Amino acid sequence: MAENAVAGMAPMALTLTKTAEGFGVADASLPFAGSATKDRVGLLRNKQVNCERLRKANDQSYTLHARDFYSDLRMAWERGVEEVLFNKVVQRFQRGVSTLGLGKVSVAPDDVAPVMAGMTKCSNYTGHDGAPEANIPIPEPADMTTDLNDLETWRKAVLAKNRR
Repeated sequence: MAENAVAGMAPMALTLTKTAEGFGVADASLPFAGSATKDRVGLLRNKQVNCERLRKANDQSYTLHARDFYSDLRMAWERGVEEVLFNKVVQRFQRGVSTLGLGKVSVAPDDVAPVMAGMTKCSNYTGHDGAPEANIPIPEPADMTTDLNDLETWRKAVLAKNRR
C-alpha cells in the first residue's frame, strides 16, 4: 500500500461477481455483506425500486425478491446494532473489544424499540417458517420504503445522539 502512495496510485476495492455476462465480472461496489449500514440502506433502496418494478409488472418473482429485501434489511438492522448503537465497540468475529468507543455509547429504550420492531417485521418474511394459519401477506413496495426509512431514521438519530 505504501508503494501505491509513492507512485500516486490509490488502492481500489473491486468485487467479482457472476452476472448474465458470465463469471468474474468486476463491480466497483462492495458486496452487501461488506458494506456499512449507511451503504446497505443505499443498496436496499435499489432493491426496493426493483421490487416495485416487478410488482407493477405482476412478475411472479416479486415474492422471492421481496423476501430477499427483508432478509437483507434484517442484516442491515443487525449491522446497525454493532456499528451504530454500540459504536463498533463490540463486533461479531472480532478478537478485541474497542473500549475507547464506550464513551459514545448510550442505549435508551427509544433506541431499542425501533430495532426490535424492525427485526420482528423482517422475521415475519424471512428466516422462519411461518404458521400456515398466519397467512402473512408479502409487503407492498410502499411498505418496503417505510421499513427502510425506519432504519435510516433510527441510524441518523442514534448517531446524532451519540455525537453529543
